Order: sequence, then C-alpha cells, then structure tokens
Amino acid sequence: MALWTLLPGQRKRLNFTPQEIMFLSSILGMPPNNVFFVHSGTGANAADRGQRDQPLASFNYANTLCTAAKGDVIVGLPGHVEPISGAGSLTMDKSGVTIVGLGTGLQRPILDFTNTAGTIEMDAAYTRISNCVFRANVSAVVVGVNVDADYCEIDNCYSTFDATGDDHVILLDVTSVSHAYIHDNLFTTEVTAGADSCIKLTAASFARVHNNEFRGTWAKAPIVGETTLSLGLSIVGNIIHNSDTSVYNGLDLGAVSSTGIVAGNQVTALYATAVVKLVRLGNASWLNNHFCNAIEERSTTLVPGTSSN
Repeated sequence: MALWTLLPGQRKRLNFTPQEIMFLSSILGMPPNNVFFVHSGTGANAADRGQRDQPLASFNYANTLCTAAKGDVIVGLPGHVEPISGAGSLTMDKSGVTIVGLGTGLQRPILDFTNTAGTIEMDAAYTRISNCVFRANVSAVVVGVNVDADYCEIDNCYSTFDATGDDHVILLDVTSVSHAYIHDNLFTTEVTAGADSCIKLTAASFARVHNNEFRGTWAKAPIVGETTLSLGLSIVGNIIHNSDTSVYNGLDLGAVSSTGIVAGNQVTALYATAVVKLVRLGNASWLNNHFCNAIEERSTTLVPGTSSN
C-alpha cells in the first residue's frame, strides 16, 4: 500500500503498513519529497539504495543524498542502531530534512553515544528528529545534540542509558539560535547519574519546551539557562522529577535573567530546605506552576518573587 502517490521528482515509492501510514501521517502532516529508508542490520550505503527493501545503513549517509529545502525525510526502521562515536557522527546540514523513527520503546531507532566526544549536529534550519532514542553508552558524554540552527525540532524521543554510570553531561545544547521546539519527549537518567542538565538554553530566543517529562538526576536542573539570557522562552506543560538535592535544581532561568513565560509545569526536585529554592525565576512570567520537595507531601504553587536570582 502506498502512503502517498508519487509526486513530480519523488525518488522512492513509499510502501508502509496501515499502522505506519497513520503514524507517519500524524508526524509529517504532508507528503514528503524524497524518502530514504535506513537500517543498520540490513542496509548498505550506496547512492542507488534507500528503498524499504534495500535500505541505507546510516542516517548520516542518507542525509548526504537529501536535497535541502525540499522536505526530504529519512525513515529509520525498527531495530536501527546508529553509533555516535565522534563529533558530528550525525550531521544534519541540509535544511528541511526530517529524521523519523518507526516503532515504539526501544524498537525505535537508537542513536547510540559510544564516545564522550560523540555529537549529533543540527546545523541547518528546519531540521527535525522525531521518535528516536538517545542512548548514552559511555560515562559522561559531553553534549548529545548541538542545536545550532533556527527552527530545529526534537519531538517524541526518549533518552536513556545502557548501563550504570552511562550518561550525558548535557543532552541538548541550544545555543545562539531562535525558535527551537522541543516537545513530547521522555528524558531519563539513572538516579546516580553524573548529568548536569538535560536542556541548556544559551541565547536561545523564542525556544519552546513543551509537554516533556524529565525523570532522573541532574546536578543543575533539567532545564537551565546559562551564559547569555534567552528572550521570549515558552516553557509549558512539563513534568519534572529531579532526584538531585542541590539548590535551584527544578528549573533555573535566573542566573542569566531569561525572559518569557513558564506555565503549567509540575516540578518535584529534592532540595529539602525550601520549596521556593527549587527554581530561579529570571525575568520570566510564572503562571500556575506546582512544586514539591523532599519535606512536603503535597505540591505548592510558586508565589511570584519568592525565588531570587
């Protein structure tokens, strides 16, 4: 069954199961241009491959076959594992390219960080990673994903670890870009992780961090603003549980006085002295957020101005 009829210039015929049709239609929202299938177990990297029954072996090679600004899509088949072993092991440098994984749980494509210097580089605008797994397979991966272009999107992904001690110091580093959109992800670490933060925002104007769940241990906060303030942030509808016990470990915008709106978040972080010290407000507007710490059994709403910079 074809998901869409071939469009002029479309390179690959798209054969999917009915379930995959529903899933991809919800993710993509419109017919793609070129589509390239990837599977590390059965694939091989060659310019004449990329069909469902003759997949490529890596996302990174598939990206080289894409055309910028045409809406090309790279589909990771269930069971695909992509080693992220060095800086830029996966580099998305063509605008408008989407990587989307098929499958659920750990059957989704796994981006496997096997070296502390391994990174994914989102270097072109309008790129997207959807329904994939970010897995730390070594201790103290310095940065997982560098978001280095405007309008990048990461959604419906899952971050995890392979074994005790494996972690990302920073999973997503969003620096000097605008309109990043990070939503509907599940981010986890082990309880004794060495992670600093999950999402670091530096001069990340108009970034949106919506409807994510954070569960684990981050020494700073799962969402933190650092170095240079970010303008017009939208941090909405997230669920945060941080087992760390240090100050400002729930949500921290205050060090650089970032602006924007923080609304409808549910935050548990185990700084057991004062619930107001779970966050730093920065210069953002805080609306209807709820917090609890180790000494409280019920949540409390944050009173504006009670957490200082």
